[in-house]
Amino acid sequence: AQEIMQGPCFSTAYQRFCDYVENIADMAVVEDGSSDDDEPRTCHLRDPRPLVILAGHNTTAFDFPFLLSECLRHGCNIGVMERWVYVDTLDMVRAIGPVIGLSCFKLQCLVAETSTRGEFPAHRALSDCQALRAVVYHMSESLGFPAIRLLRMFSYYPDIHASVVNISSLSIVS
Repeated sequence: AQEIMQGPCFSTAYQRFCDYVENIADMAVVEDGSSDDDEPRTCHLRDPRPLVILAGHNTTAFDFPFLLSECLRHGCNIGVMERWVYVDTLDMVRAIGPVIGLSCFKLQCLVAETSTRGEFPAHRALSDCQALRAVVYHMSESLGFPAIRLLRMFSYYPDIHASVVNISSLSIVS
């Protein structure tokens, strides 16, 4: 609670997050030229703009509805969220985990089963991101293809408007 009190309000944090994600996509570059070390490489902005994929564990049931609820409660613009693609890694683990020998679907269990990089404190934003990255990379390596391909296989565009209608109908939003 003390950490939350020291941080920005939801509206500010949400806007910073949206700006951060959009800036990363807007500034994605591609290198031109050969691998000759004597010649400087040139870069240009990627065209078309790369797809933004947001991944999280149990996001369909928890994070995404929570984020939309808070956006509605605070009057935040959710339009940018329609451009992003989402992956719920819990769905990924349920589908692939048993095939590659994973027996637990909780993020901390998955870390214990897949990571040799030590412990990640549970339910801390940065640690959860690092843990999820380690799990996704482990799964992709076990399957023999890049993590981005695995994420794309499970990515979806949510129906933002239907989600807003569903959330708005709940009495806790009003």
